[in-house]
Amino acid sequence: MKKFYIKSNSKGIDAVLEMYSDNEYILLKNSKISHNVSNKFKGKTMVEKRRKEFSKDFIVLENIKFSSPSTAGEFVFGTSCNGKEKWKDKNKVSIAEYLRSLNNE
Repeated sequence: MKKFYIKSNSKGIDAVLEMYSDNEYILLKNSKISHNVSNKFKGKTMVEKRRKEFSKDFIVLENIKFSSPSTAGEFVFGTSCNGKEKWKDKNKVSIAEYLRSLNNE
């Protein structure tokens, strides 16, 4: 398990994602998500539905499992997100860079 982060003061985001495998990611309880969901975002309905179920006052109420970092990022940002580039570890290494380094070992 490895932790990755997204923080944006301007959007009120401070989220933590744990990666267990390349298709199992857990957005941690108490992560802060953006206050808005873009009207132009094609996944708007699904994100709004999941937010009603799993968050209150833009705080995640329980750990949420996602199959990709992008879906987790879309939940957090409320818009399209390339999660493999946006989520970074404490050393500012993206998930994409981290996965490449594993493949090179």
